[in-house]
Amino acid sequence: MQDLPLSDLTVLDLSQYVSGPYCTKLLASFGAEVIKVEHPNGGDVSRRYGAFPDDTPDIEQSALFLYLNTNKKSITLDYETQTGARILAQLVRQVDILVENSGPGMFDYDSLAADNPSLIVTSISYFGQDGPYCDFKGADIIAQALSGIMNLTGLPDHEPLKIAGPQAEYQAGINAALAIMTAIYFRDGTGHGQHIDISVMECLASILEGALLNFSYDGTLRQRDGARHPTMYPSTILPCKDGYIHADASTDWEIFAGFMEMPKLLQYNPEELREKAGEIDPLISSWLAKRDMEDVFHRAQEWRLPFAKVMGVDELPNDPQFVARDFFTRIDHPIAGQQTYPGAPFKTTECETRKGRSPLLGEHNAEIYCDLLGYTNQDLTKLRGMGIT
Repeated sequence: MQDLPLSDLTVLDLSQYVSGPYCTKLLASFGAEVIKVEHPNGGDVSRRYGAFPDDTPDIEQSALFLYLNTNKKSITLDYETQTGARILAQLVRQVDILVENSGPGMFDYDSLAADNPSLIVTSISYFGQDGPYCDFKGADIIAQALSGIMNLTGLPDHEPLKIAGPQAEYQAGINAALAIMTAIYFRDGTGHGQHIDISVMECLASILEGALLNFSYDGTLRQRDGARHPTMYPSTILPCKDGYIHADASTDWEIFAGFMEMPKLLQYNPEELREKAGEIDPLISSWLAKRDMEDVFHRAQEWRLPFAKVMGVDELPNDPQFVARDFFTRIDHPIAGQQTYPGAPFKTTECETRKGRSPLLGEHNAEIYCDLLGYTNQDLTKLRGMGIT
């Protein structure tokens, strides 16, 4: 494969779980050498999260870990010991970027950058490195609650809901990778590194669509709308004979009525559709209930109506659009075997992405400690016996 755009960068990944590892996964995909530092006793906490084959826990076969750590190298190091801290300092001098999500106060930027002024340190925490919440305990669901996004999710007459999965963590990882690329551009021009402070809560508060601006402009508070679009109707999710479909008439109400073969829908004025949704939904549902979602989806698109099937995760790898764009890839792992992974969510004309596997715990100890730092095999054996690596 050709040299990738980040192949001249070395990243020290001291992070765990999702936010930091997703950030470094993105960097590794485009060529950065990512050295993942894991504790000798069990490694990254995500190694203990499922799913696992046959529902049998195995730190080398965690689906979450395998996805988040592709194309990385793993070393083990207990850097909270005195000897481990000295080794970590040696590693810091060798890298361009350090990513950590241990929480405020665990790492001091000035100390890290003292011997490496061009170092870019990225700290991801739930609330940021300062402020009254900075030392509070956090979690993805807490960030969703405090950011305002949870209050916008769910049905209007029910409690707020959490968005599925650790979406706050993934948003933080994306923003961290973007901030790092900006810092690299700055360093190329000035020679100076910097400290990047990523707040998971702020990452979510930045994607509230127009809800915050609406309140700033006229005091209007966006309400939970469930599956409905907040302003347009119909733009909602309704059942078909064999699943669910997103039905949308936002392009033209008359065209929608023609597509549905229901001229009686035109008795409703387009300006009153949203308030008459309780009457119109059953009419649309009665038509959809007799039809397969695949047929409805394709027929609607022929009418240039933006309908969509509500896809199950199990359907995605064989969906013709994903297949045509070669989005999913099969990656072989020495223990987990060959599995299907999502690829990069974009394409470029000049650069491919790497499709390497995730590392075994400590798989690259000899390469990093001996080849990069100059330790001998005897040193490595001694460090392992001390529980440091």
